[in-house]
Amino acid sequence: MALEINWEGTGIIASISNPKMRYELRGQCNRCGWCCDHEDCEYLVYEGEKAICLIHGNEERPLKCKIFPSAPPIIHKECGFYFLDTWENNRIVKYGRDL
Repeated sequence: MALEINWEGTGIIASISNPKMRYELRGQCNRCGWCCDHEDCEYLVYEGEKAICLIHGNEERPLKCKIFPSAPPIIHKECGFYFLDTWENNRIVKYGRDL
């Protein structure tokens, strides 16, 4: 990764070539339901202990549903997703307190 700064002109221009995303999403949904349950989602139902989203895969679902999980602080301990912190030797980050 290289940092380039251009001091010419009236402003400072900085660019980073080949930036690396800090957090890499891993794991899979284990249907714990926490992502929807804490939001009191009307589309969440349970089949035994497994959660089912009635609109999963539907393009009309809310944006928050489409992007979950998008950042480490919002994952619950029951969630099957986790993140690797690529800036810290692929340290596993699962909960907000791990940051």
